[in-house]
Amino acid sequence: MVQRLESAAEPRPFTLLTVTNRPDEPGSTVDLSFRTGGSGERDHGPEVLCHTYADRAPILKLHQGGFGVSLTTAGPQVVGEADVRFARALVMGALRYYQALHRLRRERGAAQVR
Repeated sequence: MVQRLESAAEPRPFTLLTVTNRPDEPGSTVDLSFRTGGSGERDHGPEVLCHTYADRAPILKLHQGGFGVSLTTAGPQVVGEADVRFARALVMGALRYYQALHRLRRERGAAQVR
């Protein structure tokens, strides 16, 4: 049997939901992964939206297809110091992610880093 190697297609974005339950450990873990990529009109990756309001806490949404994650404060009328610290950490993590992607694309070119 002869196998032919074909060029790999450009990866398409997808969402992966993983639920882990280990009987010998308390609790379960849930991981929702959004994978970016694709260049076609129907291959768009995840979207990020921020809904702001004059009289309550904002809602940050990350969604792709039928899956989504929403972030907001525990009480819509209350914004505490912990909420502000978390938002700052989230922004700093997103900035590092952007900088690493931008650096790889600049160094290797768009064709090599997908």
